[in-house]
Amino acid sequence: MRPSEDAGARETRPLRPPSPEPPSSRPGRTDPPGPNVGAPEPGGKAAPGPDGPPPAPFSPKPWPRPIWPARPVGSGGRAVLIHHPDLIRYRFHDEHPFDQRRLLLVLDLLEALGLVAPEERLAPDPSAWDEEPLLRVHGARYVEAVKAAGRGGRAGTPPLIPGTAGEGTEMAGAGDAAVDEVEAEPHTAPAPFSADALLDYGLGTEDVPIFPGMHEVAFLTVVGALTGARYIMDHPGHHAVFLGGGLHHAFPHKASGFCIYNDAAVAIRYLLDRYDVRVLYIDTDAHHGDGVQAIFYREPRVMTVSIHETGRYLFPGTGHVTERGEGPAFGTKVNVPLEPFTEDDDYLAILERVLVAAFERFRPDVVVSQHGVDAHRYDPLTHLALSTRAYRAIPRLIHTLADTYAGGRWLALGGGGYDLFRVVPRAWTFLWAEAAHRPLVDAEVPAVFLDRWQKKAPVPLPRRLLDPPFPPIPRRKAIREKNAVVLKRVLEFLR
Repeated sequence: MRPSEDAGARETRPLRPPSPEPPSSRPGRTDPPGPNVGAPEPGGKAAPGPDGPPPAPFSPKPWPRPIWPARPVGSGGRAVLIHHPDLIRYRFHDEHPFDQRRLLLVLDLLEALGLVAPEERLAPDPSAWDEEPLLRVHGARYVEAVKAAGRGGRAGTPPLIPGTAGEGTEMAGAGDAAVDEVEAEPHTAPAPFSADALLDYGLGTEDVPIFPGMHEVAFLTVVGALTGARYIMDHPGHHAVFLGGGLHHAFPHKASGFCIYNDAAVAIRYLLDRYDVRVLYIDTDAHHGDGVQAIFYREPRVMTVSIHETGRYLFPGTGHVTERGEGPAFGTKVNVPLEPFTEDDDYLAILERVLVAAFERFRPDVVVSQHGVDAHRYDPLTHLALSTRAYRAIPRLIHTLADTYAGGRWLALGGGGYDLFRVVPRAWTFLWAEAAHRPLVDAEVPAVFLDRWQKKAPVPLPRRLLDPPFPPIPRRKAIREKNAVVLKRVLEFLR
């Protein structure tokens, strides 16, 4: 069923209880074809891919280009950057790819570039929120399991999150000591949950190992997203950026994909319950936003748009174009699975066409976006081939559409990103700069940032925010043609 065509003229409605959501499947995965598979053969003919001859070619124009009227720098409302120093305690162990120390690098780079002012900083206060919003998404027994798992840590470990408002509000300067403090230790959980029982909740797996105080820091992440959601509703036209959030794989009763609680879903449910708004959720992580989609699979007030690497080769194995919602929400779930090694121009051209169609059809009141940056060519866990040029353009497009269609009510969250030294700081600097109405073209990475972090990095750090041009992917034509088939189907669904 199509969403209401007269969404912009609806009246305030009484709140409705949420609908139960179906579980999500987990198909198996295989390794993707290499970047040379399907590359032009000698003589100029494209080699056939595994699915036979390609369809008619899709030729995107280079990005960026002026698709919208230029917005003057400084127009629109202000933005806040939400952060709490204890977020870096969301750390499984030293060898785990998810490492929230990346937030320290981002904050240091923003400070070095002079991009964040004191009045733009906002610290989430866990003592100001009870667990009711969390329990609107996650089952009470699951939350108790997370608490029990985190209590099995070091004896005498104090609460990880300050219990009074105003504590722990420094944005940066956590320094090396803070990094050392969050080294996690393997341990077992106490009764009433056995190790096997915790595994049933996705806790204690390779992806989501147990660590001390995991509930407290995961709840802090939820509070960060809730703080942003409340801020954009209390301050019309303003934006909120919470880089510690975007943990989109968690399900109501199970942890998954490094995610304990689904902060994005909790924030969206809070917006639905308190304000009865229509929310457009945009997910540009390389992995499908499966948890958020599943939680709102029957909720017509939420449209989810996920553009990601195809699940044929990558966790979580979902996100097919045919996953479109159920019941009254059919047609409000949009998936754009892309071929491995998709590059900037194709990605951005597809994203633009899909998002413009989604905004025009759904007419949201609020935009919540997840800005995983693991589609970058350097990322060790995925196979897409973006550069920081794409991460400059993505928030610009979302920002313009949020201002145009949703009155500027925009909450931007973090997400995946596993090259924490070379990619995450630069990509999220572009995100904050755009949300704060200080869009960057390019800049040198300040020497003070390089001096501090190069000695900790396993690779040379980039000297500029924008990547130099990468060599083209040899099978670009075949990739483009396969992506064109996906785009055509998605746009047909959005008519």
